[in-house]
Amino acid sequence: MSDQVCAGAGPADAVEPTISSRQVYQGRVVSLRVDTVRLPDGRTTQREIVEHRGAVALVALDADGNVLLVRQYRKPAERYLLEIPAGTLDPGEAPEACARRELAEETGHEPGKLAPLAGFYSAPGFCAEYLHVYLATDLRPARGHPDVDEEIQLVRLPVAECLRLVRSGEICDAKSIVGLLALAAARAVRWSLARLKTAPAVSAGGVVYRVVGGQIEVVLCGRVAKQIWGLPKGTPHKGESLVETALREVREETGLDVRVIEPIGEIEYWFVARGVRFHKTVHYYLMEPTGGDLSRHDPEYDVVRWFPLEDAYRQMSYKNEVEIVRRAEGLIRRREERLAAERDGRPQGARG
Repeated sequence: MSDQVCAGAGPADAVEPTISSRQVYQGRVVSLRVDTVRLPDGRTTQREIVEHRGAVALVALDADGNVLLVRQYRKPAERYLLEIPAGTLDPGEAPEACARRELAEETGHEPGKLAPLAGFYSAPGFCAEYLHVYLATDLRPARGHPDVDEEIQLVRLPVAECLRLVRSGEICDAKSIVGLLALAAARAVRWSLARLKTAPAVSAGGVVYRVVGGQIEVVLCGRVAKQIWGLPKGTPHKGESLVETALREVREETGLDVRVIEPIGEIEYWFVARGVRFHKTVHYYLMEPTGGDLSRHDPEYDVVRWFPLEDAYRQMSYKNEVEIVRRAEGLIRRREERLAAERDGRPQGARG
């Protein structure tokens, strides 16, 4: 979450293009600008926007499982608040570096492990501030000092007590509520998964390639409505070998007749189905077409088509399958060089 990924379209899809912008105030922590924007119906209006560099917040757990909280006076609220440690990004500072610095300054600890937990805009109706929330564990003492204008009291509470204070309203700032509820949700998911039965699963598939005009192309299968593109693969029938499964699945899903050139490797991942948590291994083979037609592809997919290699990398939906295609690319280039050398009657690796 720390790379500011959240639901919704990005700037390229903006529906309120900025016509002009005027800065009204420049402060140490925030600035205020007024943008004149054009609405989708053509009218113009003004948006008052508080600019902020962004911030981090940390749910820090000590060796006993307690959450490290800080109690400090907040002038806008005119009261003391109990919060998770947090702070503003320095100019050019990476969120993770800021998280480590702020934890040391506010609690005197540094994390052995730091993992993204959540991310959110604090008040997107008028403020650009985005907060990166981290889970900090394996804490150890560190040298750090609060800012000169901060008076902070460190408080340690069990997670269950923190959640009770959220429900009662005694913990009432947004970042602390988001961080603590995100921790509770993550723990609930892990607990649920731990209670599921586990079972192995296996599939086989292929990277089918051709060379057109000196350019490598591969076949991808797509579900357009879900914007998912991937490699053909499937589950073995009873008595099938992995190679036989790969040949059959590729033929059924792409409409192409193919032959196996060599193994590429395998990927592993977990998924849940029918109340069981499966550990799946998918074996992939490098293949070339010997006949058939993509129009004969399985109706499971909306479309099956050839993609130039670089376009395929951009289009593919799963990172582990991208890695398989990258491995296949190395095999393909070595194979094509060998075939070219054989055609030219020169030793492999020699240059004409």
